[in-house]
Amino acid sequence: MKNNTKKSLKLGNKCSTILKCVVCDSEFVPTYDGQKCCGGGCSHKKGAQTQNQVRKITIKCMVCGGEYQSRKPFGRNVRYQSRCPVCQLIHDRERSRKRRMKVKETKEKINDFDIFERDNWICQICGEAVDKEKRWPDPLSASIDHIKPIRFGGLHIPSNVRLAHHRCNNQKHDQYREGYRYETWTCT
Repeated sequence: MKNNTKKSLKLGNKCSTILKCVVCDSEFVPTYDGQKCCGGGCSHKKGAQTQNQVRKITIKCMVCGGEYQSRKPFGRNVRYQSRCPVCQLIHDRERSRKRRMKVKETKEKINDFDIFERDNWICQICGEAVDKEKRWPDPLSASIDHIKPIRFGGLHIPSNVRLAHHRCNNQKHDQYREGYRYETWTCT
């Protein structure tokens, strides 16, 4: 028989059920359906116990159709892989290869100095001159800024890069405004 035994208790005109707490074995009147613990302390203990528990389940691989054992933690909305370890490894490698190929197709070798000379050593964000002598990590040193960030589909090609102060580039971060050349901030 279960540890969670039910009893009836007559309180005035209402009939309540008395349950036994699964953690401390004390009797309690539940306040909601499905309650298994007598209060906050016990429910926290029970939650900590079930959170660390793991059960083995058999899952069918969606790629090869084979079955494999997986460890699925107890709890709600727990995600687990639907590919066996071998198919998951193949999937990850293929995905990584495709990502590398996409980058390789859209990336050109860019000489920073050529970009700096093309832009006449003028920051293309704030419009101020960039000192050729300053080196990183100086905030006023020269850096390459992607006009349309790679995150938004911009390419690493000479027409998409420009000279910017290191500080201006950090302030711009990955913002993208079509058609803007100079931004509102200054590098002073």
